[in-house]
Amino acid sequence: MLVQANSLPAILARITKDRLITPELIATEIGVSPMTVYRWKNGQVFPKSKIVVTAITNYINRVMA
Repeated sequence: MLVQANSLPAILARITKDRLITPELIATEIGVSPMTVYRWKNGQVFPKSKIVVTAITNYINRVMA
């Protein structure tokens, strides 16, 4: 199941807090800029590309496992 726009900020906040993973590391793993991850985390934007959404979903599933 792909990450939904309304849940992405909370998930990223939990990962950065609980797992001590920086937005910069998330950005490197997914292949986007750190500023993009900060914008997702703050709920300012949501990725429109299905490829990026899939990459985020795969990363989150890997980290949260």
